[in-house]
Amino acid sequence: AKALRDHIHNRLLDSKHPDGFLAGQIAYSRKDEHHLRRVLVLDPLATFFLYDFVQKHQKSFPKKPEAARSVFGHAFSRGEPVDAFAEYHSFRRKKYELISAHGHFAQLDVFNCFNSFYHHAVTSFVTKQTSEAAGAGFGQFLRELNAGVSVACFPQGLYPAKVIGNAYLSLVEDSRRLRAPGIARFLDDILLAGASRRDVEGQVLELQYVLDKHHLALNDSKTLVGEKGQRFEERKLDRIKRDLVKKREAAKQAYGRDEEEGEPPRLTKGERDYLTTLIRKPNVAQEDVELALALLRHEPDALPLVVDPVLDAAPHLLRGLHRFVDLAGDPTGCLWLALESRLKKPMQLPEHDLFWFARILIDHFEFDQDVADLLVRIYEDAKASPLVRAAILETEHLDHGFADLKEEALRGEGTTLVAAAGMVGLRKLEKAKRNHVFKYAAKQGATAASLVAIAGRMAG
Repeated sequence: AKALRDHIHNRLLDSKHPDGFLAGQIAYSRKDEHHLRRVLVLDPLATFFLYDFVQKHQKSFPKKPEAARSVFGHAFSRGEPVDAFAEYHSFRRKKYELISAHGHFAQLDVFNCFNSFYHHAVTSFVTKQTSEAAGAGFGQFLRELNAGVSVACFPQGLYPAKVIGNAYLSLVEDSRRLRAPGIARFLDDILLAGASRRDVEGQVLELQYVLDKHHLALNDSKTLVGEKGQRFEERKLDRIKRDLVKKREAAKQAYGRDEEEGEPPRLTKGERDYLTTLIRKPNVAQEDVELALALLRHEPDALPLVVDPVLDAAPHLLRGLHRFVDLAGDPTGCLWLALESRLKKPMQLPEHDLFWFARILIDHFEFDQDVADLLVRIYEDAKASPLVRAAILETEHLDHGFADLKEEALRGEGTTLVAAAGMVGLRKLEKAKRNHVFKYAAKQGATAASLVAIAGRMAG
């Protein structure tokens, strides 16, 4: 960690040095069948910087006590990051309290929130929370991460990014323009409570003026104004569903995000049958797919139940499916058939799907000609980004044409992630031939020479 901090401070953040943060790879994943989510993928140095920055300045992002205007979500308390899962359920409880107390509500969502953050506004906020020097470094990080573009520059999905984003969005509950007697917020989910529908609707309009000052807007498709007694967000859960949700929550609280490494939740026969019926519905909800992935992973013959729902209804859960296979296995071959059929169809899969398809094939199937063929199909797909191709090239396999594939990646791509992965993937190539390939790759520039030196040390 010290060496990384020194490198970042003395080279990347030093204005006299030509080096800087690498521009993040732009990646796309499917939110559902028709919509994509754009994210920036950080390299290891940028990832370390973000985590280290927030850890170092954790006192600038404290959890605030509950009040009439409450914020929940990612923050620090007593030197530790708060449990976002528990925070979300505290947020839900607070919403019911406010609605019960005031009678009327507006449930709101900030549209495309993190991708709408404006570089200079976030940098100004971070500077105010920390210091001029820290803010300048964070501003450089955002600017270079997005190759100088001031919008869609904020990373997503990482805890420290959510810490900063959650604190930045305190502009909502801190605004004096909003006079709603009750406000609750979890990241970009907002609830306003008031004594009458007219009062609440007026506050919704005021909130949009506040958000517009920061280049943000409400998602009109998710705006709901209602009153006490009206269902406002959560689907009505029957008794068995409530029990299953509680078991999932208990497992996550006991074991964190890697709850599958602990003692699995024990399901009754009725609960297993209920989940089976739920997951087999033609229009299964994404949250039901997630529930099945969390609770069925230790159940025999569960994999055939979840494969198609994940691939078709909840592709953002592909990482969860990858972890599911670790425990469930694939005795029936259903996973292979599902992946093969989708990769051979003339359908457009974004790189997120291609990446996790590749990882499942690499990690859970024996490398043979059939697996190699599917991996090459992914590698050559028009949507295969450098991240996808790198995931395939870094494997140690050299047969079925993969040695040639990796050597080709080193020709003309000596400064790219793809070439670096190709070098790693050639670590088991016969030493003399490997050195020959690396020698010519190193001639493509200083960065390529550095990659060659690192790969050479890895290969011994």
